[in-house]
Amino acid sequence: MKILQVIDTLKIGGAERISVMLSNLLFKNNIEVAILILVEDGDLVNELNPNIPIFRLNRKRRFNIQKMKEFVKIMKDFDIIHTHLKHNFRYTRIVSNRFGKNRAKIIFHDHSHTL
Repeated sequence: MKILQVIDTLKIGGAERISVMLSNLLFKNNIEVAILILVEDGDLVNELNPNIPIFRLNRKRRFNIQKMKEFVKIMKDFDIIHTHLKHNFRYTRIVSNRFGKNRAKIIFHDHSHTL
């Protein structure tokens, strides 16, 4: 099983910390995991196990067609796409629906306390 963690940045924050902790834990338990950073790195990238692959889209605009196509190419190699935060989930769904039939299950991990 291959899991892709999707987050916009790894700046200091709760969801960002959970992404890093979960990625490190999965890797430690011999599960293939990678992380996709949609926009930019942050300080928490240094806490990620150096053996975990990192994909960086470096997206400047949300609806950059080229970046969306890059995302689809990356997604196709994974069984589970674990998205953190609502805006990243929406973006992942749009990209998946618009540019390819993705066989991976997309999971939404909400980090807010509200419904």
